[in-house]
Formats: sequence, structure tokens, C-alpha cells
Amino acid sequence: ENNQNASIGKKNTSGVQGVHFSKDTNKWIARWHVDGKQKQKSFANKNDAIDHRNKMVKLHYVKRI
Repeated sequence: ENNQNASIGKKNTSGVQGVHFSKDTNKWIARWHVDGKQKQKSFANKNDAIDHRNKMVKLHYVKRI
């Protein structure tokens, strides 16, 4: 949870925390955590990866009242 406040790394090519390009697979990877375990999903399109990451952040990180 503390990583939510971390700045984006210098090598980040997507401009979005939790989304990066994998040269090995030539795909964009969206990463997030659920119950302390890292989850990820790959995408051919950067915007799809960003959208999915944002959905997962809202689903798993936003505290419900």
C-alpha cells in the first residue's frame, strides 16, 4: 500500500505507475497487488494496460465507506 505514494521511476516508459513495457514479450504489463500478492496482466496496447491498471486500483485499493 505504501507504494501507492511512490514516484514514477526514471525508467518508466508508460508514464503510469504499475504499467511498463516488457521487451521480452513485446507487451505492456499492468501490475497491482491483492491481499499482499502481486498480480499482473499483459496487453498489446499501452492504453488497455493503463485502463486495466486503473480499474484494478479502484477495485482493490480504494477504501469503501
